[in-house]
Amino acid sequence: MLSTSLSWHLLEKYTQLSPARKAFLALFTTRRIEPLTKDSSLKLIQHLSKTLEYNIPNSIAERIYEITGGIPALIEIIVSHIAPRQVRDMDELNNILEKLSKSTELNDFFEAIIDFIDEVSRHGKTIIMRVMRSIAEGNTTPKIIARSERMDYNVAYNVLEELVEIGFVTKQKLRKENIYLLKYPLMKTWLLASKPYVSTKDKQKIRMSLGIMFDKYVEGLFRQAKKLTAPLIIKERNGMLFNNTTEQLEILPIHSVYIPRGPPHRQLDLVAIGRLGTKETYYLIENKYTMAPIPPSYIERFAERVKMFVTEEKIKNYVAIMIQGGEGDYHPASIATAIKNKIITVTKTGLLQIVKQLGYPKIA
Repeated sequence: MLSTSLSWHLLEKYTQLSPARKAFLALFTTRRIEPLTKDSSLKLIQHLSKTLEYNIPNSIAERIYEITGGIPALIEIIVSHIAPRQVRDMDELNNILEKLSKSTELNDFFEAIIDFIDEVSRHGKTIIMRVMRSIAEGNTTPKIIARSERMDYNVAYNVLEELVEIGFVTKQKLRKENIYLLKYPLMKTWLLASKPYVSTKDKQKIRMSLGIMFDKYVEGLFRQAKKLTAPLIIKERNGMLFNNTTEQLEILPIHSVYIPRGPPHRQLDLVAIGRLGTKETYYLIENKYTMAPIPPSYIERFAERVKMFVTEEKIKNYVAIMIQGGEGDYHPASIATAIKNKIITVTKTGLLQIVKQLGYPKIA
């Protein structure tokens, strides 16, 4: 019996429900299968595309890996939808992904997983879906979820802990509260798209969950920092905010924000200039929204662009920042690469803290 890293947890709980089930599964040898690595994912994507007579661009293949987290079934679903259309650019891919969020294939995939969870859970499917959908909408603590869903705090907390146990949700302790985030690729998108009524605001959240609007979101976040009257200082907390790539992030009141134009080596996602008195700092920003860990190669390419940009613009004081908006986090080797190149890596939890401190609308 081959088991993915997700269903591994479910199988363990499933066998505990009755001696008969435990005896039945004991007849099989189980082998745990982790999501594919980036290289293996790209090979699978290229193979499936070739089979469907589609010469897939490398940029499209990499984006598919980023949003699927290396889950073969999700890769197959997406490639089967884009191959007949011979997708060549990112806008076209994004349009298909939005439509795919409401597709029968994606719905069947996640419904099967939810039904399996329902069998092993102490809570009903309705409660589980309410809590998970609340997280998808940007509610990340038991207190906020309980309030938004009008349920007892202990019920919300117990459901969240169970979801952590079976591998659907991650938990991080920040100060005196726990932060819960969805872990499984495209789950957030499906939860938002499968609501009985999808509002205009929900559609924006769906686009955000696919990383489509993330660049605009970060630009708006730094424009919000124009309202600062003093430096905003956010201290690291056991590596949860910045992967220990810095002890603290200081953001000066922002004077201006722009997106550099020109050749590839100048194409940073965002430049924000902070000023306070005679002090001036350039914030050079790279945005990533992935469900797969950010690899060292992304850090290295960003570091090269920063070096060229700083040299050409003759910038003396700057801070290079990579922001992860998805739940993919960073590959461990990426942290060492970031430290070597003096790049601050902001995690999803770190981003939530910056958003909170600046009073900006929370990211879904």
